[in-house]
Amino acid sequence: MLGTIIPLTIDSPGILNMSQQRESNTDSSRHAHARNSASFAPDWQTAVDEVLRNVMCSDDAKVAPELVVMFVSAAWSDAYQAIVDRVRTTTSCRMLIGCSSSGVVSGSACHESAPGISLIALWLPDAMLTPWYLDAVPDRWPWPQPATPENVRGIMLFSDPYRTDAQSTLVELRKTCPGVPMVGALASTTRADRRSWVFLNDTVYDHGAVALTLEGPYDLMVTVSQGGTPIGEIWTVTETDHNQLLTISNRPALDVLHDTLDEIAPLGFGANDMLIGFPMDEYQDTFERDDFVARGILGAGNQTGSIMAGGIPRLGQSIQFLVRDAHRASVDLHQKLAELQELDIRIVGGILSTCKGRGTSMFGRNDHDSAAVARALPDVPVVGLYSGGELGPVGDVPAYNAFAAVLGLIVERTD
Repeated sequence: MLGTIIPLTIDSPGILNMSQQRESNTDSSRHAHARNSASFAPDWQTAVDEVLRNVMCSDDAKVAPELVVMFVSAAWSDAYQAIVDRVRTTTSCRMLIGCSSSGVVSGSACHESAPGISLIALWLPDAMLTPWYLDAVPDRWPWPQPATPENVRGIMLFSDPYRTDAQSTLVELRKTCPGVPMVGALASTTRADRRSWVFLNDTVYDHGAVALTLEGPYDLMVTVSQGGTPIGEIWTVTETDHNQLLTISNRPALDVLHDTLDEIAPLGFGANDMLIGFPMDEYQDTFERDDFVARGILGAGNQTGSIMAGGIPRLGQSIQFLVRDAHRASVDLHQKLAELQELDIRIVGGILSTCKGRGTSMFGRNDHDSAAVARALPDVPVVGLYSGGELGPVGDVPAYNAFAAVLGLIVERTD
């Protein structure tokens, strides 16, 4: 389906009319900073009031934040518009972006499925933020004004996965801005009707994708910790039917999977721990865990010997099976965070997208990822969500991951 991209300009009512709401953002004495909060109060009014008090209580809040990123439990979907209105009115923020979620995160505070809200307000002097709403995959990609592709330092992207072709949208977006870091997520939900929402400024959308470009004296740095560990050998896809793997290396796909399961059975892993890894660059000599886009195994055909994948395999494509290994995933996350700690950078704030399949079901606790980030970066305000897909780089290419934890950091440049 071809659609349009709708840029929201800086003349939009209530977005940049800062002089009538709070002090001007051109004050040279201002400094970049952020404040975050979450609430799991039993009703949305109390929860919203609580997070707003926490993030707007300092003297710095006399100036309106440039950006608010917000995630709200799908349990409060009937109140989304009222929540957006209250946050926009109270903060007078220039931009607001976010989405629905099955659970929310702020610092080490999190819950996988309880009603809640997480919010971060970011004061980013001299930042230029350009918002987009995409109602479908565009037939052309006009760059939204006043953003300029050569100056964009990063993109936030949140998409509804149920009524929107999020993958095709991402592929087209990658073509128009190669090399630009991206962070975001597929919105998640706890609703049985599989509905999700995305937020942009004053509007709540029940389909489509919302995006925000970042320009100015800031960089977006994105780190991905994969949940799947490669096992066995690299295989070649030899026959497919849409998302079904019929044969792998000219053998029934299910036979290849069973042989791989036999290899790892002594380690205590089973069929429910298996994933399929699609390498982003098939021409590498060797592959590591960070080289794969992980996809789930949705089912198997015992009579046909086929495997149903959570993605569309391509004839001749290389694949490797992955196993969800909590220990190795935990080690990988801590290694990635240790690498961040070694960098000489000033982090303003962060967005954490963690797969809703990584919490209690994988680690036996719901705060594994958020607590690890909070310990490694104790002075960095971070909010996030339990998502249906985590947007972050595989190699150098932004992709929707599965069973991953993705941390996007807004970093102030000092040059």
